[in-house]
Amino acid sequence: MRSQYSVSYTNWQEQILKKRGIDIHTSAAVQGVTVEGETCTCHYIEKEKEQEVTAEYVLCAVERCPNTDGLFGENVKPDMERGRVLVNENFESSIPGVYAIGDLIFGAQLAHAASVQGMVVA
Repeated sequence: MRSQYSVSYTNWQEQILKKRGIDIHTSAAVQGVTVEGETCTCHYIEKEKEQEVTAEYVLCAVERCPNTDGLFGENVKPDMERGRVLVNENFESSIPGVYAIGDLIFGAQLAHAASVQGMVVA
């Protein structure tokens, strides 16, 4: 089973943002943001070091994680990776006849994406 998460898409997006002069800090824990006039200062911890950056804008994005607690029976669990159900190109899990879409799988975690995935499965 392959995951549908595209590393190349993420790298492509990161390259575009960097070309536009945008600094990207992954795995940083934001401690707070202060605003003074037209500038924002983001205080964060990255690689166990307290840091801050001042800019006109601060974009903070967090990864969603699927909540599969109690979703499957006691002895029933599809193949998973990092908390997400692995599916094939038809969104079928490793359990025949059991499908997963939306936030349960790798890929875009957007409502319209999950709607399209649901239509594919239906």
